[in-house]
Amino acid sequence: MPMFSSFSRSRFMKRGPHATGRRKGPAIRPRYEALEPRHLLAAMPVINEFLSSNGSGLVNDNGNRSDWIEIYNAGDLTVNLQDYSLTDDPTNTSKFVFPNLNLLPGQYLVVYADDDANPNAGNDQYTGFSLSSSGEYVGLYDPSGTVVSEFAAGGGDYPTQLTDISYGFVDDGSFGQPSYFSVPTPGAANQSPVFGVVERVTSSVTPGFFDAPFPVALSTTTANATIRYTTDGSTPTATNGITYTGPITINGTTNLRAVATQFGYLSVPDRTWSYLFLDDVLQQNSNAPSSGWPSNDVNGQLIDYGIDPDVISLQGAQAVKDALLAIPTWSVTTDVDNLFDASTGIYVNANNDGIAWERPASLEQLNPDGSEGFQVNAGIRIRGGFSRNDNNPKHAFKFFFRSEYGDSSLEYDLFKDDPSATQSFEKIDLRTAQNYSWSFYGDPSNNFVADVLARENQASLGQQATRSHWVHLYLNGQYWGLFQSQERADANFGASYFGGDAEDYDVLKPERGPYQNIATDGNFAAYDALYQQALARGADGVTPAFADNAAYYKAQGLNPDGTNNPNYEPLLDVENLTAYMLVILQSGNFDAPISNFLQNNRINNYFAVRDRTGDEGFRFFVHDSEHSYRSNENRGLNRNGPYNHPNFESGVEYFNPQWLHQQLMANQEYRVQFADKVQEAFFNGGPMSVEAQIARVDGNAAEIDQAIIAESARWGDSKVSFPRLRSDWLNAVDDLRSFLNARNNVVVEQFRNTVLELKTNPGSSNYNNVVQAPLFPDLDAPEFAVNGTTQSGGEVAAGDSLTLAGNEGTVYYTTDGTDPREVGGSLNPSAIAYDASTTQTQIFDYGSVWNYYDLG
Repeated sequence: MPMFSSFSRSRFMKRGPHATGRRKGPAIRPRYEALEPRHLLAAMPVINEFLSSNGSGLVNDNGNRSDWIEIYNAGDLTVNLQDYSLTDDPTNTSKFVFPNLNLLPGQYLVVYADDDANPNAGNDQYTGFSLSSSGEYVGLYDPSGTVVSEFAAGGGDYPTQLTDISYGFVDDGSFGQPSYFSVPTPGAANQSPVFGVVERVTSSVTPGFFDAPFPVALSTTTANATIRYTTDGSTPTATNGITYTGPITINGTTNLRAVATQFGYLSVPDRTWSYLFLDDVLQQNSNAPSSGWPSNDVNGQLIDYGIDPDVISLQGAQAVKDALLAIPTWSVTTDVDNLFDASTGIYVNANNDGIAWERPASLEQLNPDGSEGFQVNAGIRIRGGFSRNDNNPKHAFKFFFRSEYGDSSLEYDLFKDDPSATQSFEKIDLRTAQNYSWSFYGDPSNNFVADVLARENQASLGQQATRSHWVHLYLNGQYWGLFQSQERADANFGASYFGGDAEDYDVLKPERGPYQNIATDGNFAAYDALYQQALARGADGVTPAFADNAAYYKAQGLNPDGTNNPNYEPLLDVENLTAYMLVILQSGNFDAPISNFLQNNRINNYFAVRDRTGDEGFRFFVHDSEHSYRSNENRGLNRNGPYNHPNFESGVEYFNPQWLHQQLMANQEYRVQFADKVQEAFFNGGPMSVEAQIARVDGNAAEIDQAIIAESARWGDSKVSFPRLRSDWLNAVDDLRSFLNARNNVVVEQFRNTVLELKTNPGSSNYNNVVQAPLFPDLDAPEFAVNGTTQSGGEVAAGDSLTLAGNEGTVYYTTDGTDPREVGGSLNPSAIAYDASTTQTQIFDYGSVWNYYDLG
């Protein structure tokens, strides 16, 4: 039986450092409660202390700083903890069940709220669930399921927690008075209790847009607290900033930050209010804005400031101001050094990434119609791959919402036009045009909307896709141009849209630089299992094993007859893969998932997501599609490959959805399903018909039609002497429409002629065995007509005449819901040959209202 010293440990990994891991219902907004006495429900053992945001403290035996729960035996007898349990959900009391171990009188046991990354190393205990810093529940239950110790009572929520500040009982022997502790003491008696928490500062004026001076009064509900504020972007503290003594006059663009402090109390993180004066914005010029901002390039990073007076002259000052109010605004406020310091600034060291290159900042959304936006404290990093180039003056960003900054999530309806969208985010990207952009290259072909079109096309095919909304960005009051938020296809995204817990998701993506897969969440086990099945070959050692239906259906967790097999792990989601590849190939994307820029032998720009505990295969997500829908380069471009290279057979690090698709093309059933998807999407007004795609282009273009003037004023002159204007953008959008008008017919012909290139023999290094593998048939699908008028689906009236017509061959149909074609290609015995001249079949009773959905 293992014995534990006075300090034993256990671990808990989160989606990102210090991010909350438990997925609940609607996320709880942070709140700070007065400390009230709690009644100890049983004598021993007790939860004595816990820490839900471990930023710089205890390290577990896996080398991670995980959050922890401390159990203390306050009695005189040894307690055997076997079958005691810990939980963060009072409706599921046995989330973590203790093994057979003894806790001696006066002994402490620290259990890590995390998953065990290395179960065979060390003696630490791991709960497998996390604790939320925004307030939730933690309880200890005896073997009978009776609660013996809990925070908070009755299944309520304990108060909001702060980074590296623990919470527990004051060490007075009563276990009745909870407190925060400024010095966490895992494995020892609690010490350094604090008197309380100083509440956040409030402002008398909400942030937004102004054109005249006004006073702002700051206040806090905590008596005798001191308010300190800054206007230079730096974080106010007890020692930094100006002491507030009365209303502050705001007479120009100001980023106001404030915090309340009091000796012996903890301070809630600061708040920020951005007050923007558009007349000031139009006066921003190419000079450094103020002290602390670099006047010249730093570390080779090109620095560009200001609004182009030429655009103001051409478009008119009012048009530029109207453009700045045409869409919502995101305002970032941070210490200027966090961006531009030569050693530590993320903007001037843009090629660095990871949490070491994350800086604290405030993020606000200001709505031009005056409706409520948001303010959240977050971590900010640079986003992107090649766009991190020093010659690019306009970098993109990503934001992380962690409890150490004060807000463990962003709670806001970002995508108001989509009722199915989540309103809770633990991270969000802020992307902008990079390749072909005005800011990076001065490229007149920049249409701004190609990337979002690709993602919306994926969504139109019945798949989840990352959502976006357009915003203007300001950095410490300096206008930085047109950007677009974007959900990140990570574990939190998966849990939000597919269900389950974020901790159970595997997320794979190519990492820039080596352009090899990394697991941003979870692990490679399932992805490697799918790769091994794709790598497998048939009896000849050459043909992909997927040619056999048994292997094809096994990857989907199915028997050859299509029934579920509980012994097969579902790894492949065919419906998702066909939709994903259709978008990639139709758009002519030459930088995903196999990149033309990397000689078509390495990978880039995709996400793969799967719930390890679910019954679905990997889902692939379109990401970063700027090298798509290019009128000149892509209109006739054939991205079907096939792309063969030893890299793709060397290991899972180069595994990708297009190479997987190529292996599946050896299977007739896969090709039929792909062809069905093409027929559904491209024809009869389908979701990727020309008219449907142009409607999406028009919708996005309308959203930024006026806002683009502001982008022109900010970045139109970045790389050219005469600025790029809205007229350039309108021409680029017209080119995109032209591409779409021509592309579908081109790509259908490409699908009709796709091939596989296999090795001549297993030992060969040459792929010169060409096998026909068409993704769309030469034979056109039958057309449907109601009363002689073409109609594919929709309502018909009683007595209407439905006719079917094929250009060649015999049309077969069924009336029992089955497919006229059986697996393997044989004819369904229930299928009926259609002959309009001799056949009349009553498919529906007279008077029925029916719908027909054309799946090809």
